[in-house]
Amino acid sequence: MEESALRLLLVVVGICVLLGIFFYDKIKNQPKQENDFFDEATKVQPVISDGAPVANVVDETSAFDEPEKQDIDHFEAVDTSQVKPETMRSSAETVPVVKEAMVVQLVAVPNDSSQIQGVDLLNMFTQLNLEFGDMGIFHRYQREQGVETQLFHVANLMEPGTFPVGNMNDFKTKGLVFFFQANQSIEANASFDEMLESARAICQQFDCELMNADMQPLTFEKIDVIRDQLSNDRVI
Repeated sequence: MEESALRLLLVVVGICVLLGIFFYDKIKNQPKQENDFFDEATKVQPVISDGAPVANVVDETSAFDEPEKQDIDHFEAVDTSQVKPETMRSSAETVPVVKEAMVVQLVAVPNDSSQIQGVDLLNMFTQLNLEFGDMGIFHRYQREQGVETQLFHVANLMEPGTFPVGNMNDFKTKGLVFFFQANQSIEANASFDEMLESARAICQQFDCELMNADMQPLTFEKIDVIRDQLSNDRVI
Protein backbone atom coordinates (compact mmCIF):
# COMPACT_ATOMS: atom_id res chain seq x y z
CA MET A 1 0.00 0.00 0.00
CA GLU A 2 2.74 2.37 0.93
CA GLU A 3 4.73 1.44 -2.22
CA SER A 4 1.74 2.24 -4.48
CA ALA A 5 1.24 5.60 -2.78
CA LEU A 6 4.93 6.38 -3.19
CA ARG A 7 4.86 5.54 -6.90
CA LEU A 8 1.78 7.64 -7.42
CA LEU A 9 3.46 10.53 -5.64
CA LEU A 10 6.57 10.24 -7.82
CA VAL A 11 4.45 10.16 -10.98
CA VAL A 12 2.58 13.29 -9.88
CA VAL A 13 5.83 15.04 -9.00
CA GLY A 14 7.29 14.03 -12.39
CA ILE A 15 4.26 15.36 -14.22
CA CYS A 16 4.48 18.61 -12.26
CA VAL A 17 8.16 18.92 -13.08
CA LEU A 18 7.50 18.32 -16.79
CA LEU A 19 4.65 20.84 -16.81
CA GLY A 20 6.85 23.30 -14.99
CA ILE A 21 9.63 22.88 -17.53
CA PHE A 22 7.14 23.21 -20.38
CA PHE A 23 5.57 26.43 -19.09
CA TYR A 24 8.97 27.80 -18.12
CA ASP A 25 10.27 27.39 -21.63
CA LYS A 26 7.13 28.92 -23.10
CA ILE A 27 7.26 31.92 -20.76
CA LYS A 28 10.99 32.33 -21.42
CA ASN A 29 10.62 32.34 -25.24
CA GLN A 30 7.54 34.59 -25.37
CA PRO A 31 9.39 37.98 -24.81
CA LYS A 32 11.93 37.14 -27.52
CA GLN A 33 9.21 36.60 -30.10
CA GLU A 34 7.51 39.84 -29.12
CA ASN A 35 10.80 41.72 -29.39
CA ASP A 36 11.45 40.23 -32.82
CA PHE A 37 8.02 41.34 -33.96
CA PHE A 38 8.45 44.90 -32.78
CA ASP A 39 11.97 45.12 -34.19
CA GLU A 40 10.73 44.11 -37.65
CA ALA A 41 7.68 46.34 -37.51
CA THR A 42 9.59 49.44 -36.39
CA LYS A 43 12.72 48.98 -38.56
CA VAL A 44 13.71 52.31 -40.32
CA GLN A 45 14.70 52.14 -44.03
CA PRO A 46 17.65 54.16 -45.38
CA VAL A 47 16.65 57.44 -47.03
CA ILE A 48 18.21 59.93 -49.45
CA SER A 49 18.36 63.68 -49.01
CA ASP A 50 14.74 64.32 -49.94
CA GLY A 51 13.42 61.90 -47.29
CA ALA A 52 12.05 59.32 -49.72
CA PRO A 53 12.90 55.68 -49.06
CA VAL A 54 15.47 54.12 -51.31
CA ALA A 55 12.96 51.55 -52.58
CA ASN A 56 10.65 54.35 -53.68
CA VAL A 57 13.44 56.18 -55.48
CA VAL A 58 14.39 53.10 -57.48
CA ASP A 59 10.79 52.32 -58.42
CA GLU A 60 9.89 55.87 -59.33
CA THR A 61 12.81 57.13 -61.44
CA SER A 62 10.31 58.71 -63.84
CA ALA A 63 9.76 61.38 -61.21
CA PHE A 64 13.33 62.57 -61.89
CA ASP A 65 13.09 62.16 -65.67
CA GLU A 66 10.22 64.62 -65.97
CA PRO A 67 12.04 67.67 -64.51
CA GLU A 68 14.96 67.03 -66.87
CA LYS A 69 12.57 67.06 -69.82
CA GLN A 70 11.07 70.28 -68.56
CA ASP A 71 14.52 71.86 -68.29
CA ILE A 72 15.28 70.89 -71.89
CA ASP A 73 12.00 72.36 -73.07
CA HIS A 74 12.81 75.52 -71.15
CA PHE A 75 16.14 76.01 -72.90
CA GLU A 76 14.62 75.27 -76.29
CA ALA A 77 12.06 77.96 -75.65
CA VAL A 78 14.59 80.70 -74.91
CA ASP A 79 13.84 83.83 -76.90
CA THR A 80 17.01 84.68 -78.81
CA SER A 81 15.72 88.16 -79.43
CA GLN A 82 16.58 88.93 -75.81
CA VAL A 83 20.25 88.10 -76.37
CA LYS A 84 22.51 91.10 -76.78
CA PRO A 85 23.77 91.56 -80.37
CA GLU A 86 27.42 91.65 -79.29
CA THR A 87 27.08 88.12 -77.89
CA MET A 88 25.84 86.71 -81.19
CA ARG A 89 28.65 86.34 -83.72
CA SER A 90 28.17 85.04 -87.20
CA SER A 91 30.13 81.92 -88.10
CA ALA A 92 31.12 83.69 -91.30
CA GLU A 93 32.68 86.60 -89.42
CA THR A 94 36.27 87.01 -90.55
CA VAL A 95 39.21 87.39 -88.19
CA PRO A 96 41.34 90.47 -88.88
CA VAL A 97 44.61 89.54 -90.61
CA VAL A 98 47.76 91.54 -90.07
CA LYS A 99 49.12 92.76 -93.41
CA GLU A 100 52.72 91.80 -94.08
CA ALA A 101 55.22 94.60 -94.46
CA MET A 102 56.16 95.38 -98.04
CA VAL A 103 59.50 94.04 -99.31
CA VAL A 104 61.23 95.78 -102.23
CA GLN A 105 63.87 93.95 -104.26
CA LEU A 106 66.20 94.94 -107.09
CA VAL A 107 68.53 92.57 -108.92
CA ALA A 108 71.80 93.42 -110.67
CA VAL A 109 73.11 90.87 -113.23
CA PRO A 110 76.16 91.33 -115.52
CA ASN A 111 75.14 91.82 -119.15
CA ASP A 112 77.80 89.59 -120.65
CA SER A 113 77.10 86.68 -118.30
CA SER A 114 80.46 87.28 -116.70
CA GLN A 115 81.10 87.25 -112.96
CA ILE A 116 81.89 90.10 -110.62
CA GLN A 117 85.23 89.74 -108.87
CA GLY A 118 85.10 89.73 -105.09
CA VAL A 119 87.91 92.24 -104.45
CA ASP A 120 86.46 94.76 -106.92
CA LEU A 121 83.03 94.33 -105.39
CA LEU A 122 84.37 94.85 -101.87
CA ASN A 123 86.03 98.10 -102.92
CA MET A 124 82.80 99.30 -104.48
CA PHE A 125 80.86 98.40 -101.34
CA THR A 126 83.28 100.51 -99.33
CA GLN A 127 82.78 103.51 -101.62
CA LEU A 128 79.00 103.17 -101.24
CA ASN A 129 79.22 102.99 -97.43
CA LEU A 130 77.96 99.43 -97.39
CA GLU A 131 79.15 97.55 -94.30
CA PHE A 132 79.46 93.82 -93.74
CA GLY A 133 77.24 92.63 -90.89
CA ASP A 134 74.33 90.45 -89.85
CA MET A 135 73.50 87.31 -91.89
CA GLY A 136 76.83 87.53 -93.71
CA ILE A 137 75.68 90.25 -96.09
CA PHE A 138 76.23 94.00 -96.53
CA HIS A 139 74.03 96.80 -95.15
CA ARG A 140 73.58 100.53 -95.52
CA TYR A 141 73.19 102.10 -92.08
CA GLN A 142 71.72 105.36 -90.96
CA ARG A 143 73.09 106.65 -87.66
CA GLU A 144 71.47 109.61 -85.96
CA GLN A 145 71.76 110.63 -82.30
CA GLY A 146 73.11 107.27 -81.28
CA VAL A 147 70.37 105.34 -83.09
CA GLU A 148 71.46 102.89 -85.81
CA THR A 149 69.00 101.86 -88.50
CA GLN A 150 69.48 99.53 -91.46
CA LEU A 151 68.12 101.21 -94.59
CA PHE A 152 68.69 98.40 -97.09
CA HIS A 153 70.74 95.24 -97.64
CA VAL A 154 72.85 93.66 -100.39
CA ALA A 155 73.09 89.87 -100.73
CA ASN A 156 74.82 87.50 -103.12
CA LEU A 157 72.48 86.32 -105.90
CA MET A 158 74.02 82.85 -105.64
CA GLU A 159 73.12 80.53 -102.78
CA PRO A 160 73.46 80.76 -99.85
CA GLY A 161 73.42 84.53 -100.47
CA THR A 162 76.35 85.40 -98.20
CA PHE A 163 79.79 86.88 -98.87
CA PRO A 164 83.05 85.29 -97.66
CA VAL A 165 84.35 88.65 -96.52
CA GLY A 166 87.57 87.11 -95.21
CA ASN A 167 88.38 85.58 -98.57
CA MET A 168 87.09 87.98 -101.21
CA ASN A 169 90.18 87.41 -103.42
CA ASP A 170 88.83 84.03 -104.48
CA PHE A 171 85.19 85.06 -104.55
CA LYS A 172 83.10 85.67 -107.69
CA THR A 173 79.37 86.19 -108.16
CA LYS A 174 76.89 86.24 -111.04
CA GLY A 175 74.73 88.91 -109.49
CA LEU A 176 73.54 90.87 -106.47
CA VAL A 177 70.19 91.35 -104.74
CA PHE A 178 69.30 94.70 -103.15
CA PHE A 179 66.34 94.67 -100.78
CA PHE A 180 64.65 96.18 -97.76
CA GLN A 181 61.43 95.74 -95.83
CA ALA A 182 59.29 98.78 -95.23
CA ASN A 183 58.62 99.38 -91.55
CA GLN A 184 58.04 102.19 -89.08
CA SER A 185 61.74 102.58 -88.34
CA ILE A 186 62.58 103.91 -91.81
CA GLU A 187 61.18 106.32 -94.37
CA ALA A 188 60.35 103.84 -97.12
CA ASN A 189 60.68 106.10 -100.16
CA ALA A 190 63.96 107.56 -98.89
CA SER A 191 65.37 104.04 -98.37
CA PHE A 192 64.27 103.06 -101.86
CA ASP A 193 65.96 106.11 -103.38
CA GLU A 194 69.26 105.34 -101.65
CA MET A 195 69.07 101.66 -102.60
CA LEU A 196 68.27 102.54 -106.20
CA GLU A 197 71.20 104.97 -106.36
CA SER A 198 73.65 102.33 -105.01
CA ALA A 199 72.30 99.64 -107.35
CA ARG A 200 72.71 101.93 -110.37
CA ALA A 201 76.27 102.77 -109.34
CA ILE A 202 77.19 99.08 -109.14
CA CYS A 203 75.47 98.36 -112.47
CA GLN A 204 77.46 101.12 -114.13
CA GLN A 205 80.70 99.94 -112.57
CA PHE A 206 80.32 96.27 -113.51
CA ASP A 207 78.17 96.62 -116.64
CA CYS A 208 75.10 95.01 -115.09
CA GLU A 209 71.42 95.17 -115.95
CA LEU A 210 69.13 96.33 -113.17
CA MET A 211 65.85 94.39 -112.80
CA ASN A 212 62.92 94.23 -110.44
CA ALA A 213 61.88 91.27 -108.27
CA ASP A 214 60.21 89.62 -111.29
CA MET A 215 63.53 89.71 -113.17
CA GLN A 216 62.16 92.27 -115.62
CA PRO A 217 64.18 95.34 -116.68
CA LEU A 218 63.65 98.18 -114.21
CA THR A 219 62.05 100.90 -116.32
CA PHE A 220 61.00 104.34 -115.11
CA GLU A 221 57.39 103.16 -115.13
CA LYS A 222 58.22 100.25 -112.80
CA ILE A 223 60.12 102.60 -110.50
CA ASP A 224 57.04 104.82 -110.27
CA VAL A 225 54.89 101.79 -109.46
CA ILE A 226 57.20 100.84 -106.60
CA ARG A 227 57.18 104.37 -105.21
CA ASP A 228 53.40 104.50 -105.44
CA GLN A 229 53.08 101.18 -103.63
CA LEU A 230 55.40 102.39 -100.88
CA SER A 231 53.43 105.60 -100.48
CA ASN A 232 50.16 103.69 -100.19
CA ASP A 233 51.73 100.91 -98.08
CA ARG A 234 50.56 98.15 -100.41
CA VAL A 235 52.28 94.80 -100.87
CA ILE A 236 53.86 94.25 -104.25
